[in-house]
Amino acid sequence: MVEILFFSVFVGLHAVLLGGFFIQHRRDKRLVEERSDRPQGVSRGEGEAAEPEEIPSVSVLVAVHNEAHRIGLLLESLLEQRTNKFECVFVDDRSTDETPRLLETFRQKAQEKNIAVTIIHLTENPGPNYKQVALRKGFPLCKGEVIALTDGDCWVPPTWISGIQKRMREPSVGLLIGPVFKILRKVSFLSYFQSYDHVIRYDYLVGACGLGACDGGFGNNMAIKKAVLQDIGGYEAVPFSATEDAALIGEVLRRTAWKIHACVGEDSRVFTEPEKDWKSFFRQALRWNKGGLHAPHSGTRLAFGFLSLLITVGSLGLFILPWRSSLWPLPTAVLLAMVLNTVELVVYRKKKGQTVSSYLPPFSLPLYGALLCFEPLFFSLLTVLVLINVPVYWKGKRV
Repeated sequence: MVEILFFSVFVGLHAVLLGGFFIQHRRDKRLVEERSDRPQGVSRGEGEAAEPEEIPSVSVLVAVHNEAHRIGLLLESLLEQRTNKFECVFVDDRSTDETPRLLETFRQKAQEKNIAVTIIHLTENPGPNYKQVALRKGFPLCKGEVIALTDGDCWVPPTWISGIQKRMREPSVGLLIGPVFKILRKVSFLSYFQSYDHVIRYDYLVGACGLGACDGGFGNNMAIKKAVLQDIGGYEAVPFSATEDAALIGEVLRRTAWKIHACVGEDSRVFTEPEKDWKSFFRQALRWNKGGLHAPHSGTRLAFGFLSLLITVGSLGLFILPWRSSLWPLPTAVLLAMVLNTVELVVYRKKKGQTVSSYLPPFSLPLYGALLCFEPLFFSLLTVLVLINVPVYWKGKRV
C-alpha cells in the first residue's frame, strides 16, 4: 500500500511539474510578444492616452577569478549585443593570470561602442563563498535599473540583454531566471550527461515557476531589478550560502511580493563551458545540491528536500528489489518520471524548432536510456553525500 502511494505521489508530482512547464512557456511567450508588439517607448492604457514606457537600463555584473583561458567568448558576445543600453561591471577577484589584461582590452573595445565598463580588483576575499563576497563588492557599482548576472565561462546570445529588457518592462516582474545550457565539446558520456543534467534541472525549475513555487535558479543567467534589491535591504542582506543564487531568490520570496519569472525563449538562453572531468563535475553538482538542501529560505529547503528525498528513496529501492520484490513501484516511479522528463526535453524542443545540437546529445534510444537511468542514481548519491556533510568546493576552495 505504501509503495503504491509513493508511486502515485511521485509520478503525479512530475505530471504536475510538466504542466507547470507548459504554463510557464505560454506565460513567457505572451510576455515577450506583448512587449515586442508594443511600439518602443509607448505603453497601453485602457481608456487612457498612451504614456511613455521606458526601456530599463541594464548593468551586467560579472565576478571573475583566473578566467583568462575561457573568458574570451563572454567578452566577445557582450560586444555583439543588439543594444548598447547597458554597462558592464567586472569584479576581478584576486586573479593571477591574464584576466586583468583581457578586461582592460575589453574596456577599450566597449568604449568604441559607447558601452561603459567598470573594473575593480580585489586584493583579499575572506569567503566562505568567495563569489558571493565579490558580488557584494560589485552590486553598489551598478547604475542600471536592472542588474544582469552571468559568469566568466559563459557565452550569451546577441538577444540576451534586449530579452531581459523586454521582460523587465513588466511592472510586476522583479527577478528573471534564464536557462543555462552546457556546450557539447566532446563525444563522451561525461559531456552528454552534463548537458542532459543541466536541461533537466532547468526544466524542473521552469515547472515550479509555472506553478508559482520557484525554488532556485542559475546564478550565471539571472537578472534582478535594483528596486527589488532595495526592498530586501541590499545584496549584503542575502545570507551566505554554497549557492548564492538560490539564497538571493529566497530573500526575494521571503521579503517581497515581486514576481519571479523563468525565461523559456531562445533569446534568453546562456551557454556555459562543461567541466573537463568527472571530479570537477561531481564537485560542482555536489555544491548545487548542498545549496538546495541547506538553502536559507525554508520554502526552497522544503521543496528541494522533498523532491530529493523522493528521488533517493525511489532509486535506493532498486537495490533492495532482489530481496523485497514488493518495492517495485519505487524504482518504477522514478524511471517513469525520468521518461516523462526526457520526452519533454527532446520532443518539445525539436517540435518548437529550437537549435538543440549545441547543448543536447544526438538522439538515440540507447544513449537517452542510459542518461535517464543514470540521472536519478547520480542525484541520489549527491543527496546522500550532502546529508552526511561531505565538504563542497568552488574553484578549489572549500565553501
